Amino acid sequence: MSKNKVIGKNMVALFFRMGVTMVITLYSVRLLLEILGVENYGIYTVVAGFVSMLNFLSQSMAIAVQRFYSFALGKGDEKELNHIFSISFLIFLSLAVLIIIVGETLGLWFVTTQLVIPTKSYQAVIWVYHFSIFTFAISMLRIPFSSILFAYEDMKLFAIINVIESVLKLFAIISLPLFGKDHLFFYGILLLVVAILSFLINFIVTTRKYPNSRFKYYYDKSLLKSMSSFSGWSLFGTLAGIVDNQGNNVIINIFFGPVVNAARDVSLQVQTAILSFSNSVYMAFKPQMIKSYAENNLKYMMQLFYFGTKSIFFLHILICFPLFLNTKELLNLWLVKVTDNMVIFTRLSLIFSTIFALNNPISTIVQATGRIRKYFIIVESVVFLSLPISYLLFYLGLPAQSTFWVSIGIFTLAHYVRLVILKKMIQFSINEYFIKTILPMFGTIITAGGLIFLTYKVLEISSLSRFFKLGAETVSCFLFTLLAGYIVGLGNFEKKAIGKMLKNYFNK
Repeated sequence: MSKNKVIGKNMVALFFRMGVTMVITLYSVRLLLEILGVENYGIYTVVAGFVSMLNFLSQSMAIAVQRFYSFALGKGDEKELNHIFSISFLIFLSLAVLIIIVGETLGLWFVTTQLVIPTKSYQAVIWVYHFSIFTFAISMLRIPFSSILFAYEDMKLFAIINVIESVLKLFAIISLPLFGKDHLFFYGILLLVVAILSFLINFIVTTRKYPNSRFKYYYDKSLLKSMSSFSGWSLFGTLAGIVDNQGNNVIINIFFGPVVNAARDVSLQVQTAILSFSNSVYMAFKPQMIKSYAENNLKYMMQLFYFGTKSIFFLHILICFPLFLNTKELLNLWLVKVTDNMVIFTRLSLIFSTIFALNNPISTIVQATGRIRKYFIIVESVVFLSLPISYLLFYLGLPAQSTFWVSIGIFTLAHYVRLVILKKMIQFSINEYFIKTILPMFGTIITAGGLIFLTYKVLEISSLSRFFKLGAETVSCFLFTLLAGYIVGLGNFEKKAIGKMLKNYFNK
């Protein structure tokens, strides 16, 4: 099977996965807000978000595992793949134990002494925290198995498992009214049950289909050192992202309280859904980029780099244009109660998510080279500035939305720094990057924006109801962005690749 055909099939599977999980996630937020209430929902997002700050440990190792898996397959070394899996499982098991210890000591102290928790909800919140720690630890253990699917580019199976997990979480929310009034407490228990079931599904399915994912005790000091070194620097990078995200969530709680946390979480749910959507598409490119580097096929790797960057951007503006222009109306259709902060936060999250997502192709090439030390030290030192700057602005009396503007500015600067470092690692031209990506992106925005503006002006003077106007505006945003992206944004290689993918898909 050709590489382009593999990418095309994987994109279809991941589109399906993301479409289903995004609908389920957004509907779940609506239900959860309705069942828990704004205050309890805000409390839950802070507590669960604080636990997920520990996620930097698992994320850094997941990046390392995926890189080493894909690199081994790129070299055609199946035996090495099993060695990597066995060592990675032991590492994740150790990390899970470490997280439980740290979470139940230092973490518990912080939650009980530093967070703003209403007295009536205190006991339920503490139990939710305990459940969240164990839920997170169990979720870590499935990463070596899901990474195997990623390395083999079995995105169909990966998508099915993800959809099952999302459905289980939705059932957990739907069943909450059956458990009396203490919904926060029982939601924590049900998510723990879902995490256990998800691990078992990943374990059973993956080990049966791929023998290389069956644990066999193996110790290789040099391999362990290589993986630990790689994950150590990835850890620094992931920690910076967690500090920007969850750290800001904590200081918003301290300065503004749980109601504003709820508004921020709504915007982050939209941001996460969009990032997951674009990342799902990009995941179809990532294994091929790493394998191409392992095969020393740098020309094809760079073609995928530019194609992947444009794909991420076009998918973002395809979704973000209509959301940005009709934020309040769409939030009112989605949620029971919408605050002004939800509208402002959501619009700023849309801008941030687009800038943030463009980092992925750069990071993939850096990870493929294995020379990540300097990259993460410099780039993530810039990202770390986000939290202290936000804290200072809050201390000076600026509104909660200030943290979004800080993140947008910091990550824009960090993106340019990434490009400068990449230039020193491989044969790469920043000028070429701007010509092949940035200029087509701006051309797409200007072209689509002009057509959308004219459509909105026509609809303003029409006699259509507000509901039909909203539908017409959303459809026009989608169609004009798609048209402008294809005509103005894509180069010949991207157009031919898309044509081949569609031809292979419909002729299979």
